[in-house]
Amino acid sequence: MNMGKYTGRRELLEETGYECGHMHYLGQLFPASWRCNEVAHVFYTDEILSYTEQSLEAHERIQVVKIKVEECLNQIRDNQIQDSELTYAILQVILKGMIVR
Repeated sequence: MNMGKYTGRRELLEETGYECGHMHYLGQLFPASWRCNEVAHVFYTDEILSYTEQSLEAHERIQVVKIKVEECLNQIRDNQIQDSELTYAILQVILKGMIVR
């Protein structure tokens, strides 16, 4: 999954402006399996090295939101966060012991 880590790092930098260190591969999921065969590969890092401006493509509108893990879990529980990749990622990092609640 080395190519995926490179792509994940590049996408993180472009879409958020954050450059990271080591990335952990959490797995893959099919965000809309009933509609298409798209596969999302999900990564986690807790090593943020630097920040620059986002470098978004013309069609992209991404707002970076930083919240604590407990608040993220509360928003998932309350159906305020409905993003399948984020929900999968937070579940995986908790199950793998990468973050402690």
